[in-house]
Amino acid sequence: MKRRPGRKKRGSSPPDTLPLPEWDFGPCPPNELSECECYEYSRSSILIRETIARRRAGEDDPLTRVVLFSFPVTLALWLPQSNWWPGTPFLMIPEQERSKRASFFR
Repeated sequence: MKRRPGRKKRGSSPPDTLPLPEWDFGPCPPNELSECECYEYSRSSILIRETIARRRAGEDDPLTRVVLFSFPVTLALWLPQSNWWPGTPFLMIPEQERSKRASFFR
């Protein structure tokens, strides 16, 4: 079966232009995997990014509340106020910052 030009074979490595922390979550501590997954998913979602931007701008509409409550409470309370999100990959946030945030909710 011929592949279309420009298409990569499944399982191939990501493009060289994508930094390692954007796609390699192997170094993530096991106790942070769930939050890492939610955090990274939220970075990739246009709906969530736009919703958080509206929330940061002071808007409080039903969609904003529904989107925020679809995440674990740790992220729902942290994302709107985080200086890291959405520009910084989860694993690029200093470990002490991630730990400080996580301990706040324990």
